[in-house]
Amino acid sequence: MILLTSCWQCFRQTLNIFVPAKAIDMLSRFKKKSKLEKLKERYTSLMRKSFKIALKNPDKCEYFHSQADEIFEKIKFLSLQSNEEK
Repeated sequence: MILLTSCWQCFRQTLNIFVPAKAIDMLSRFKKKSKLEKLKERYTSLMRKSFKIALKNPDKCEYFHSQADEIFEKIKFLSLQSNEEK
């Protein structure tokens, strides 16, 4: 197991040297996201939708904004929960 760990560390060091940062970001797409990360992405997408549609359709804007507020409450709850565990 020690050999695997040292090989992995060596691989990460060479990856940082020879692979551009954009490629590393592309590799991170395959990393499994936590529930908190998924909620944050959903929140930002809803807020963007709300902002874009605000002048055209205020009712839809309010709908997206209310959904984003609900997700924000979940994010606060999960972040407080994770802070208590640490």
